[in-house]
Amino acid sequence: MKFSISRAVSAIALFAAICSHASETDKANISRVYVDTVAPSEQLAYENAALSYNRCLSEHGFRYSWTAWAHETGPTNQYTWVTGPYTWETFDAFGEADAPCEDVWRKLAGPRLQLEASVFLIEMPELSHVAQSTDEKPALLNVLAFTLKSGAEANDAFVAVQAKIAAAAEKSRWPHYFRFSRVRGGGKDSPDYIVTARYKNWADYGAGPPALWKMVEGVYGKAEAAAMRKTMDDAILVTSAHVESYNAKLSYIPSK
Repeated sequence: MKFSISRAVSAIALFAAICSHASETDKANISRVYVDTVAPSEQLAYENAALSYNRCLSEHGFRYSWTAWAHETGPTNQYTWVTGPYTWETFDAFGEADAPCEDVWRKLAGPRLQLEASVFLIEMPELSHVAQSTDEKPALLNVLAFTLKSGAEANDAFVAVQAKIAAAAEKSRWPHYFRFSRVRGGGKDSPDYIVTARYKNWADYGAGPPALWKMVEGVYGKAEAAAMRKTMDDAILVTSAHVESYNAKLSYIPSK
């Protein structure tokens, strides 16, 4: 799955990032995401390959889940696969459990791929506003990617504003939910952050974007909200967005 963006990282910033990652090792807040690009003429064969792979996982008692998502906007010949959230340690066991079926995927799905990309997403609850119960899969997922300008200053400013937005949403009990994740390991073209919003159906999505900044104004006032918005805009290099639909047929959910 493809997420990417070039970003210069100083040795000091890199060292700080490594130190912060050490504290994440015991948290079940890591998801792995793949985005596959498939030629339109190969999509049926690709989906059949995914079903064969799922059967292999089931036969080998694979106990981790893969949720499948079809891209509804943007390039529609793409599929997103998500597993997690788990701990970093779990991904070691995950790889061992998946090994018996790797050849099935490579032989059947591999030839159908135009491109495959992968990242890890690290959930950031301090920047998120999520409902109490989110176990049920939404019909649609709006995926917004942020690529920031290079340097720690832009990152720190962006994170500070997002933290205030999340706090305002919690304080005002805003009924529109979003989940922020930091992207790790995506390569030079990967965005820095991903935010997702869930929708029940197209009518729900089509109702229009929620008035986020109006909510922020209600909590902090117009002047501060405007300053926050400018700070965030100044930190962002580029954004992109697309909608995905949950594909229950292709998803692998282990039996309990």
